[in-house]
Amino acid sequence: TNNAVGVVPRLIDLGIQSYLVPPTLSIAIAQRLVRKLCPYCKKKVEAKGEVKKLIMKEIDKLPEKLKKKYKKDKKPLYVYQPQGCKKCRGEGYTGRVAVVEVLKMTDQLSEIILTSPSENEIAKEARHQGMITMRQDGIIKVLEGVTSMEEVLRVTAEV
Repeated sequence: TNNAVGVVPRLIDLGIQSYLVPPTLSIAIAQRLVRKLCPYCKKKVEAKGEVKKLIMKEIDKLPEKLKKKYKKDKKPLYVYQPQGCKKCRGEGYTGRVAVVEVLKMTDQLSEIILTSPSENEIAKEARHQGMITMRQDGIIKVLEGVTSMEEVLRVTAEV
């Protein structure tokens, strides 16, 4: 599957009875690797246009605690871009880091799974319970200067 939420419907599609999934699945994790920005040459720039809209849209869906940390209503929103230097061989990136999505089985999700729900129904409940999607985790890493928006969009395009 492409995300953690897709694990449940996939197991059911494989013939596992829906009543068996909640007691046997405690957590589902999905990850993608993104390149890390070179700490020596990354460039801080103001996010504008579509990039800013996308970031704000995803921040608005975060749990309240994280939303408060990353939401910048009137202040400029900054992201980082690769530049290239001798330390990174001109690529702008060094190493990789995971962007992740974790689905934790809860009583509410267990009840929903018993009805053989769609992936969208599971995702809606998981987000309601505070799950951070892979794209949101990536955007947090963009705002913290760990990776670039291009990398996050590259690996979360199909998610």
